[in-house]
Amino acid sequence: MALPQKIQRQFSPEEIQFIAGNEFISIIPNFTLDKMEFIQTSYGPFMPPLQAQVPLWLAVALKKNRKCSIVPPNWFTKDNLQALLQNEEDHDEFAKVPFHYMEIAHMLIEVAPDEIPDIEHIRKLLKDIRECRQRKTRDLLGKVDGTRLELHNMSRMELNEIRPLFSAAFNEMTKLQFLDNQDEVME
Repeated sequence: MALPQKIQRQFSPEEIQFIAGNEFISIIPNFTLDKMEFIQTSYGPFMPPLQAQVPLWLAVALKKNRKCSIVPPNWFTKDNLQALLQNEEDHDEFAKVPFHYMEIAHMLIEVAPDEIPDIEHIRKLLKDIRECRQRKTRDLLGKVDGTRLELHNMSRMELNEIRPLFSAAFNEMTKLQFLDNQDEVME
C-alpha cells in the first residue's frame, strides 16, 4: 500500500520511539548473569546491586518482566526539569535537551512510574516544557526567509513535527523568490 507523500517524508511517533530505544540507560538488575548475548553485541555483567548500562529497549523488556529497576537519567528529575523550564521561559533560543528526551520520558513514565519520584509534578513539567518549546517553534515560522533556518537544540520528535510545515513554507518562499526574480528580469 502506498503511503501519502506527506507521511513518507516523516517518521511516525512510534518509529521515533523505536529509534530512541537504542539510547543507553542505567538499570539495577535483580538477577545475576555474566552477559546477555545478542546477534550484534552483548550486554552485562548483571550483578545486583551494581548498575548496568543497557539500551532502553532492553531496560523496558527487563522491567516489564520484573528483572530490574530503571535508574532515571540525571536530566529526568524534578529539579533539573524545573531548571530546564525556567531556561526555556527566560531565553529565546531553545535550551539544550537530550535528542530523544520526549520519547525517553514517555517510555519511562509508561513502564517505570514507580521509580520516578514526584511523577505527577514531572508530567506537568514535561507538558509545560513541550508547550514552551512549541510556542518558540511557532515564533520561528515567522522568521523563515526562504534561504536558511538554523534549528539548534531541538529534539528528534520536535524536528519531525515541524518538518512538513517548514518544508511547505520553504517551498512557497522559493516559488515567491523565483517569481520575484522573473519580474526583475522582465523589467
